[in-house]
Amino acid sequence: HHHQQQQQQQQHRYRHHGQEQQQQSGFGYGGANHHHAHSRERGHGRSRRNQGTSPRRQTSLDSRYRTDSLLDTFKANRNRDWTVLDIKGHVPEFCQDQNGSRFIQQRLEIGDQAEKQRVLQEVLEHMERLRNDVFGNYVVQKLFDFGTLEMKSDLCASLKGDMVHLSLQMYGCRVVQKALEVVDEHTMPSLLDEFKEHVLDCIYDQNGNHVVQKCIEVIHKRSRHLSIAGEAERASRLDGHIDFIINDVLSNVTSLSCHPYGCRVLQRILEHCDGDRKKSSLTAIRSVHRTLLDDQYGNYVIQHVLHYGTDIDRDSVLSIVVENGLLKLSRQKFASNVVEKLLKHGSQKHRRALVREMLKKDRSGASSTSTTTTTSSSTSSSSSSLSSSSASVSSKDVRKGGNPQDDKDASVVLFMVRDAYANYVVQTALDVLCECDEKRQLLQELNAHSTELRNYTFAKHIVTKLAS
Repeated sequence: HHHQQQQQQQQHRYRHHGQEQQQQSGFGYGGANHHHAHSRERGHGRSRRNQGTSPRRQTSLDSRYRTDSLLDTFKANRNRDWTVLDIKGHVPEFCQDQNGSRFIQQRLEIGDQAEKQRVLQEVLEHMERLRNDVFGNYVVQKLFDFGTLEMKSDLCASLKGDMVHLSLQMYGCRVVQKALEVVDEHTMPSLLDEFKEHVLDCIYDQNGNHVVQKCIEVIHKRSRHLSIAGEAERASRLDGHIDFIINDVLSNVTSLSCHPYGCRVLQRILEHCDGDRKKSSLTAIRSVHRTLLDDQYGNYVIQHVLHYGTDIDRDSVLSIVVENGLLKLSRQKFASNVVEKLLKHGSQKHRRALVREMLKKDRSGASSTSTTTTTSSSTSSSSSSLSSSSASVSSKDVRKGGNPQDDKDASVVLFMVRDAYANYVVQTALDVLCECDEKRQLLQELNAHSTELRNYTFAKHIVTKLAS
């Protein structure tokens, strides 16, 4: 009996506690009424006080309710011929709505001057909010595209002093990039100067790196147009406005080349810069070829060097490949891409030299350890990235039957065609090499072992290519 009394008391406490929770949270029936009653009392008291002290706040609330109603009306009557003048006073709120933003963008493309001026006037009043808004930033970009020169000047004036801050924001960086595309030659220097002492901060940022890339791209295009028009002096002066960016990048070439965002900036420099700027860039990168060749990001920089660089740079990469072994590098995930690029953009001299390496007998012992290797990227030591490799698939594993010792006197190319990465290097060589002794010897070597190669998973690609 005593035990039953304890259970009843405990259940009573649980029920009482549950009612308290419902009242506190407002989820219970009585709690909800209690909650709303107090809300009405608090709201009523606050509104009475605001009537005497802050009418601006009450006006803002009323405006918000009217805007919501106008947005709803707009969405419900899309077939009506709306113009920006129909939403006068509500442009900022429309800008922050997906449908409203699209409507304003369309009107900026086809509307008259009065509509554009209305949008500009209301956007400038709320620029700080709209330029980094998920939908509002597109309206600001359209104003840069379709506004008059005076409008663009007013928009640029609103960005001054905030270029770096905006560049680090997800949507603000897009507005900055658009401004750099359309701003006039006289306004450009003042905007670019804001990035001084902040270049690396922007490059290492997931948003800011796009702005730095845009700076390089835009300045080059404008400079090129001036040069074509015979304005060499103006072109050179314009190029000089990004010298501080080039200098900061080249002073940190190794760390930036091995960075997921930094490598992009170096690629843009190689693509767009010319003359002394390009020469100094290639020289700085050449000093770290060995480090970058098999780095997960640096290899893209080397590929761009082979594409946009000189034969001196291609000679440098070729010597590293020969020194460290074509077979070993071609088996590595990132280095194999570099070897392929050297075949594609190198001269016939470079291509023939690589094929001669393929035709050599393998004396390194690599053939008895693996046919597929991977290398973990390391930027701290150039030698480690090219010398370390780990075996993942043995010759016995890839081939169906047979003794791997039979391969001890085979040529390098016979091991390359069996590898997941290296087989693509051989395919590229067959595609780009001109008719010469090296190509004939390569085809002869592959055809002589075509039956055996059919037993290897990756060599089948080569056998198919030979048959075609």
